Amino acid sequence: MKTRPWRLRTQISLLVLGVIVVAQAVSLWFFVDERTLAVQAAIGAEAAGRAANVAQLIEGAPPELHPQIIRAATSPLIRFNLTEEPEVVHTDHDAGGAVEARVRALLGDDYSRDIRIEIHVSRSP
Repeated sequence: MKTRPWRLRTQISLLVLGVIVVAQAVSLWFFVDERTLAVQAAIGAEAAGRAANVAQLIEGAPPELHPQIIRAATSPLIRFNLTEEPEVVHTDHDAGGAVEARVRALLGDDYSRDIRIEIHVSRSP
């Protein structure tokens, strides 16, 4: 039994379909990291905005409300603490430079206190 060769139209259609599949696979491989970076940047911007808001609230609120403000602002992704001694050593917060700059920009130029940020990478299961 002899098999018939595929017609030219069928061959071109299969070739185009194969090229489309390969192009989609390559673009997915290239841009999967882009999406991850965009999500991390969005989380960092949200955390910086929340930190700036908490700092402003703490500055303007009476001391008896500080624990309630801290509890309300803390979430699984971001944690706030008020202590007499800083939990972040000055040399350990260089990794949060972009987030620190964002917080400082949100607080304005007149905010002169030290801003210390410690960032930990979360590993998804």
